[in-house]
Amino acid sequence: MAAKRASPEELAHMKSAFEHMSITPRGVNFVRQVTEADYEFHKWMIKATHNDFLDFLYQIIQTLFKRNQFERWLKTLSSRAQQGSVGSAIEVHKAIFEALRERDELLAEKRIREHFQLF
Repeated sequence: MAAKRASPEELAHMKSAFEHMSITPRGVNFVRQVTEADYEFHKWMIKATHNDFLDFLYQIIQTLFKRNQFERWLKTLSSRAQQGSVGSAIEVHKAIFEALRERDELLAEKRIREHFQLF
């Protein structure tokens, strides 16, 4: 739905969020900042569906989502073997954004499935 309905403003917010993930310097606040950017990306993707029910559900689960994502990012960064997946996670967000920007529903769905496999 987001591929067909996303406004230029919503796309701009998604782009800003994944760009923030990629430029956030590694350090003390990295996990918290990346988690917030990840949350923002998903929030704007949900808003881009223009589906009030999905938006309502996302608002309800936002605290759980943030805590879950924080723990996943922390686990990823604490494991040397997983550190490459940080870049992969950022790239998959970029790929989702590009599919949405191109209004390609099938590709967006494929990229979202890839995201679920990564995390």
